Parts: sequence; structure tokens; C-alpha cells
Amino acid sequence: MGRFELEQVAASDGGDSITAQLFHSSRQDCATSSTRSCYDKQTGKKIIGLEPKGGEKAFAACLKNAAPNYYGTLTINTPKCDAEQFDYCYDGRSNTMLRKFEGQCTTSKPNPIDCSSIPFIEFVSGVEEGWDSPTINLGLRTIFHSKSGPLYIGGFQYVATGTLPSYQYVAKVFKSVDTVNWVGVALPNDNSLFGFIRRIIDGSNGALYAAGSWLWKSTDGGNTWLIISKSIADMTASASVQDVLQSKDGSLIALVYKTQPTYYNEVYKSYDGGKTWQLILGTIFQSNPSYNFIEADDGSLIFSTNNGDIYLYSNGALTKILTTDIYQGNLHFLKAKDGTIYFIAANPEKPSGPLVSYQSTDNGRNWIRTGELPYSSFFAWEAPIESPDGSIWAIANTPCWQSTIYKSSDRGVSWSAVATAPLNLDVKYDLVSFIGPKIMDIAESEGKIYSIPYSFGAVFSTP
Repeated sequence: MGRFELEQVAASDGGDSITAQLFHSSRQDCATSSTRSCYDKQTGKKIIGLEPKGGEKAFAACLKNAAPNYYGTLTINTPKCDAEQFDYCYDGRSNTMLRKFEGQCTTSKPNPIDCSSIPFIEFVSGVEEGWDSPTINLGLRTIFHSKSGPLYIGGFQYVATGTLPSYQYVAKVFKSVDTVNWVGVALPNDNSLFGFIRRIIDGSNGALYAAGSWLWKSTDGGNTWLIISKSIADMTASASVQDVLQSKDGSLIALVYKTQPTYYNEVYKSYDGGKTWQLILGTIFQSNPSYNFIEADDGSLIFSTNNGDIYLYSNGALTKILTTDIYQGNLHFLKAKDGTIYFIAANPEKPSGPLVSYQSTDNGRNWIRTGELPYSSFFAWEAPIESPDGSIWAIANTPCWQSTIYKSSDRGVSWSAVATAPLNLDVKYDLVSFIGPKIMDIAESEGKIYSIPYSFGAVFSTP
């Protein structure tokens, strides 16, 4: 190989900075090659060119490596472009840098997004008195607009008990009819130390259901709740109800997560509102559990497992439909009014971003990639939602701040950033204490998108 020149390039991944030593060879490396896609790797003072197939495998392996690694996107001057973008993955264990060039010529700015053009989310209200005090210990996880009108928020409160053990996580539901004033209800916890809520849904006959450490039901608009998952087999302290849906056939379906003797799922169905249950899927997704699922228009069930794989349960058979190339985490589904199913995920060809949207119009059997969420990176935290006008909304990270709300008016073909959470909400809104900027979930009401942050009991909205 030829002479090498050492170039110091600053890279970042979610705020963690590294300095990558990139060696440029006068020949046989991706920086000088006209072939795209192109991979190379640096080991010591050598750059090794990789065939595309081998490079794809090596790059994917680096991203999955459990050892410390960093990955992202950089822009450098190459013979091909004045400012060419490439993806990198730095393996800290072997001190190896992998680069993937695709011939994307960008501007000379390493971050071309105009951060100042995205408005901040607006503070609406706290969910209860003292919500901005560190001693209240509130955590919000899901926000839901019910068919009957009110908004509901599910979360938990960390409560000191004065007995051993001296703490308890109590599941709580907050209800509001005007988005400003909220009433909170502590849910029965059946002596569980970890009461939490992941999902609230509308059920039949006006009932509400909340899934989390248990499965709760309310028949009076959320004023009182009962645990209805006690009759599910073996609901011990090592089991929880991660998700619930109201089926088109009138039944209630619960996705149960168990941790002993290993991590796995079971699926139960009830035709009497949760009084009795029957097992329909047992001991599935071992060591690779699912935390959410959805029902297609034809009654099929679609699951996402912890590595991002998608499974379809139809006509008594469970089949893997889609296998992702990199670690995704659980994907979160939206079923739109027309039956189209959506999710947001990383792009296997561009793992550092931007994220892409997928859709299925045949009940989850086939998926097509639609559009990119500009400048997005990392995870889409919760499921996309659909507003009454048919727009699709989603949450993802951007290089500007952290969580950003995106909108698509053309079924996921194009996306625009609508509002974002500033890194320090306490500085922006003159609040008492720091509020985690990560948006956990969103819901639509009266033309606005309402959001809840990660670590405090506050509600925000789009401008």
C-alpha cells in the first residue's frame, strides 16, 4: 500500500465524543476508490479494502459487538466529493475502524440541519401539585386520547412506605378533559414493589384497560380500577402484562412477559372482559422477548421482538416475517384507520441514521420502506400515531437536541420535524428542577400533539 497521511477527525455518537484516526492511502482505499458502495477497515497503520459482501458483514458485526464501540456519520474531503459522507464503526476492543462509503456528497457542514428552524415544544401543565419537585418522584410512560374524549396518562410514583422494604413503585393514571387540569388515581398493586403502566386502551362497552406490572380495568371512566390479570395462569412477581389490545372479535388479548426460568412471552385471550383467560400462545420468543403487538384487520397478530424481528401469528401458526440486519430493540406499530400498519426503525444500510418508516398494506405479511425522517438517529421511542386528518406522527432523536416530533402527510413517504424538546427544559421554561428531555409518548387532541417527558410529571404540546 502507498504512503499514509494521518487525519484527526472528531466524531460523536449521542453526545459521546471520540477522536478517530483515519489513514488515507494513495491507492486501494475507499477514499480514493471510485467504486461505491465501498468498505475499508483500519488496523494499526494499514487500511484493508473489503469486498462489498464481506464489508457488510464486518460492519454489521461491529455494530452488534458487545464490547465498547462507537458509530455514526462523518463528512470528509475525498477525490470523489468535496464533502463526502460515510458511516463509521469504531471497535474499542480491537482498536479497529470500519468505514462505509456510499458516494453521498453533502455540504461541508458536518450537521446540515437548521436546528433554529425547529420550534420547541410548549409547556402545558403539570399532572398534579408539586409535579416539579424532585421529591414527588413521578415517572410518565404513556399518554392516550380515549374515544370518550379525555386524555389519560399512565406512569408510576416512587413512594416511601416506612416499612421493609422501604419503597414501592405505585402505578398511577392521570385523567384530564381539558389538557390542563389532571386528576391522578393510584392503582391497586397487589403488594408488587414495581407498579408501572406501559399502555392504556379503550375496551368494549366503555371500559378502559391499563397494562404494565398487572392488567387493570376501569368501568367508570378511569375513576377506579381493578386488577383483572390474577386469573391468568402463574401471574407471579416474575410476570407482567406488557401490552393489551381489544380484538375485533370482541375478545381481550394480553401479552404476558415472564422472566423465569428465562425471558419469554405468553399470549392469553378473554371473552368475558378479563374474568377468565385461555392460553393461545405459550413460551414464545425465549431470551428475545416481545413488549408490544398489534392486531391486523384480518385478525392476525403481529409481534416485534427485542432484536427487531417481526413475527406474524395467523391461522394457528407463528412465522418470522422480517429479520433486521442490526439491533433495533422492540419496534412499535401503528394500525391506521385504513388498515395500513406502520413502524419506524433504523435503516440497515445506514445504521447511524436517518431512521426510515415502513408500511404494510396486506396485514403484516409484506413490508415496504417508504421514507426517511430527516437527520434522525437512534431510536423511535414509541409507536407512531395517526391524527384525524390522516397525518402520521412519530418521535425520534436529532443531532440538535434529543427527542423531536415528526409529521408525515403522505403516508410516510416524506417527513418533517415539527417540534423538539430542548436539552434543558428547566432553563427554557424556568422550572424548578431539571426535566429529562426524552419524549416518551405522544397523543393527538384538538389538532395538537401532546407529549410527556421521561422523568417528570409534566405535559407539553406542539406550538
